[in-house]
This record gives sequence, structure tokens and C-alpha cells, in this order.
Amino acid sequence: MTQLGLQCRLGSITHRRCRRVQCTVAGYQLRICQNKTCKSQGSPEILKFVQDLSLPEVEAEGCGCLGNCGNGPNMVILPDETVLSHVGTVAKMTNVLNTHCKITIDPKFVIATQLRIAGNSAARSGDLSFAEEKYTEAIEMDVDGSLHLLFSNRSGVRARMDDLRGALSDALLAIQHSPSSYTTSYLRLIDVYYLHKDYRGAAEVLDELTQRNPEFKNSSEYKVILKQLRTDLKAR
Repeated sequence: MTQLGLQCRLGSITHRRCRRVQCTVAGYQLRICQNKTCKSQGSPEILKFVQDLSLPEVEAEGCGCLGNCGNGPNMVILPDETVLSHVGTVAKMTNVLNTHCKITIDPKFVIATQLRIAGNSAARSGDLSFAEEKYTEAIEMDVDGSLHLLFSNRSGVRARMDDLRGALSDALLAIQHSPSSYTTSYLRLIDVYYLHKDYRGAAEVLDELTQRNPEFKNSSEYKVILKQLRTDLKAR
């Protein structure tokens, strides 16, 4: 069976709703269900975990329902079409990568990610102090590949807590540790400048961001920020 005409099989049932893909340079393609039931069981967090790893051997994307609902999150590994269920935690996904893709993930990275996810959950529910605590625990582990995410998230939480000095420091540290494709750290810094009503400073950060990542100019987020900045600068 070719990948272009892929049909994801689960038992004796053929599921045609899984996204069709063409060959890529990645050795493995992971398709993780983002349908309603799997979403409620944590599939978005699992997908983001794999994508944040930026593994050259693995391409991870969401897909539609793979069946077996209620036993998720469900996923399929291509090209061998291995269908897996109950992949609902970072630890389980780490085991999948190890067992099926022969990729070993640093245990410290897994723990830092679990702390970050706990912080994200607390931030969404409004428990900002607990979120800050979890991010700080993970930052103190000093794990490469996660610091830009952690500093960025803690900056956002500290801004919501009116700790603008801490939010500014974290945003700058997030930028320091960020890969060129990661834009959120700059957006955190823009947020801090906005809270200080320093619109000119925010404009300078936006300019620095687009110089580092020209593709950001094509995003709707860039257009919204630029329009608001022009309005606020003109009002000053």
C-alpha cells in the first residue's frame, strides 16, 4: 500500500479519515488523533510534546478519528501503520518513541515537560502561583531544548500576576534560548512593553522579530500587532 493512498487499519476496520501523506525526509510519521474524545484525553498535549522535541527522524501531526474511541489518545505510526491506543501521557509517548522509533529521550527532559504541562494546566485554570512554581521547578533542572518554552510561559504568568520585572527578565531569557522559528518569546516581550505603555519599545521588538524570522510577517498575528502598534503610536 502506498502512503499517498494510505488507509489506517484498526483491527479489521479500514479508516479512511486519517490524513493522507506523501513521503518526507523523516523516518517516521506520527499521526495523533485530534478528534473530540481523544482531545479530552490529552492528545493535543502529546502532539505538542513530540513537535517540541524537533526530532529530525520524526514528523508529528494531528489527524482525524482513528476509531477505537474511548481508548485514546489513539495514534498511528507510518510507514508501517502501527496503531496504538492509550498514549495519554508524556511518559507513554516517550516509550512509544523508544520502542517503535528507536529514539531515546533524556529522562530529565520528560520530567521538565511534565512540570511544564502541569504549569500550563494551572495557568489555564487561574492558579498562577502554582503555575509559576511548576515552571520554576522545571527551569531549575536546566534541560536543553525546554528553557525557551519554560521562560516564555513563566513570563506570561508573571505578567498576569503584575510582576512586570519578572516577566521582562523571563521574556529576555526566553529569547536568549529560543530557536529562530520560535516567536512566542518575542511576543511575551511585546506584551511586557505594552503593559508599560512603551509602544515604541514594542515596535522595536516586533522589528527585531521579523528580522530574525521574516516568515512571521505573513502571519495574521503580525498584522494584528502591527495595526494596533500604529494606532497606539499615532495616539501618542
